[in-house]
Amino acid sequence: MLRSRQQQALGGERLIACKRIVVNAFPPADTPSTVLIVDDSPINLAVMMECLETQGLRVVIAGGGEEALHQAEFMRPDIILLDVIMPKIDGFEVCRRLKRISELRETPVIFLTALKDSEDKIR
Repeated sequence: MLRSRQQQALGGERLIACKRIVVNAFPPADTPSTVLIVDDSPINLAVMMECLETQGLRVVIAGGGEEALHQAEFMRPDIILLDVIMPKIDGFEVCRRLKRISELRETPVIFLTALKDSEDKIR
């Protein structure tokens, strides 16, 4: 029951899309790929973490922008799932700062958002 509530909070479509993109991005390997999930919602973090860990991926989480920047520099993830709407530093700014770090410049970033306005998505 709790899992159903968590999935509803995240949005079933968002979870399924996230799983498809990340799991299909990495072929099976001896060393699990590392995914950094950045979201200010503990429920969203928990649901995505559970989903990805059950697929054999190594998951690192960050609850906000500053933490994401530190985690990314330290852990060097293979891919970053980044919430757009966060307090203090939004996902767009986090992405800009990540791309300024030469070791992280090529790291793929997938934005997670509930925004529907085209202008917000095109930034």
